[in-house]
Amino acid sequence: MSIYRPKEDVSDREFLIASMTTSNWFNEIRERCGGSTRTRIARSELGKMKIPLPPLPEQKAIARILSTADTAIHTTEKIIAQKELRKKWLMQQLLTGKKRLKGFGGEWKEYSYEKILKVIKRNFDWDENELYKLISVRRRSGGIFYREALYGRQILVKTLRTANEGDFLFSKMQILHGASALVTKEFDGRRFLAPI
Repeated sequence: MSIYRPKEDVSDREFLIASMTTSNWFNEIRERCGGSTRTRIARSELGKMKIPLPPLPEQKAIARILSTADTAIHTTEKIIAQKELRKKWLMQQLLTGKKRLKGFGGEWKEYSYEKILKVIKRNFDWDENELYKLISVRRRSGGIFYREALYGRQILVKTLRTANEGDFLFSKMQILHGASALVTKEFDGRRFLAPI
C-alpha cells in the first residue's frame, strides 16, 4: 500500500476521487497490471498513469456538481426506502383487516387456498430437440425470471408446464421464502419445471 496526497495547486481531491471511479481509470489500471492474472500495480506504473485535468477552478466546479448529484440520489433513495416501509405498514393493516376502508363493513371470512384457486396443468407435446426457455420464481416476492434455456433432452424432470398471463406460480420448494408471483404478459406461454 502506498500513500499519496493531491498537490493542491494542481488538483482537487474530490475531482480526483470521482475520476478514479470511471471506466477509463480502471481500464488503464488493467493495462498497467499486465492483463488478467496480476492484480498489483507497481508504483512506477501508477506514477505514469494519465488523468485528464481541466484548470483547477473547473475541477472544483465539476466536483460540486457531482456532489450535488450524489446528494440528490441519496435523498431519493431515502425517500424510496421510507415509501416502501410505509407501503409495508399499510399492507399489514389493510390485508389483515386491522384497518378498514371507509364505506366498507362486514365480517372477513377465511378461505383455504383450494377454495379460491384451482390447480392448472397445461400439457403439451414434449420434444427432445426443442429449446425451452424456462422460467422460475424468485424468493421474497421478487417476481418471475428467465432461467437457462435447455433442450428437451437436457431436462431431467420431464414434467414441464405452461404458464399463462394471469396465473399464479408458487414454488413448492421455496414458498417458505416467499417464492410466488403473478405471471405477466412478458412470461405468457413460457414453460417451467413442475416437480411432482
